[in-house]
Amino acid sequence: MVINMIILGLIKTNCYIVSDDNSELCVIIDPGSHPKLITNHLRRHGLTPEYVFITHGHFDHFSAVPELRDEYDFKLVIHELDTPCFTEYIRSHYRGKRPIEADMTVKDDDVITLDGLEFKWLHTPGHNLGACVIQCGDTLFTGDTLFYEDCGRCDLFGGSYPVMLKSLKRLAELDGAFKVLPGHGPASTLNHERKHNPYMRESVNG
Repeated sequence: MVINMIILGLIKTNCYIVSDDNSELCVIIDPGSHPKLITNHLRRHGLTPEYVFITHGHFDHFSAVPELRDEYDFKLVIHELDTPCFTEYIRSHYRGKRPIEADMTVKDDDVITLDGLEFKWLHTPGHNLGACVIQCGDTLFTGDTLFYEDCGRCDLFGGSYPVMLKSLKRLAELDGAFKVLPGHGPASTLNHERKHNPYMRESVNG
């Protein structure tokens, strides 16, 4: 698995481009802004997106989608509870633009495959209703659920701190060691977060 990261926008969203070693197809995770940076990267590496995965429906994780649609024919995927976020964003920011519509919606434990890669969607609400962590091999793309020694804020629409703790507990109890690639900030490991993340520790210890 090849993973490249581009940091996008004022909010510094981590956008990940994931491909199999010998494939020209890729997955884009959370294209939050600056579509030209994304398309330039794809062209430079000879990649074509087959899927765009959105970890949750906040604008800083999908606002490059309308422009990427003009360049590529990909399947847009998001958890079923977060599809209304696309409609609200277009209504507020892109009047006159064609709507953003998910090509596929997922629910907990759904798996999407591309070449030799399997992407398992774990529904981890708390930051918002449809927040997900995407597991691929030994890597967790954690969106705004889990950060380095932190977690996503829970005071926005659909957020809930008690629900977030349940999601963090679920992640803490995953079997094995995983790399953690969050939606913002530095990478981590699940073992590190189990030991040092105060919210994850609270979720496990009560």
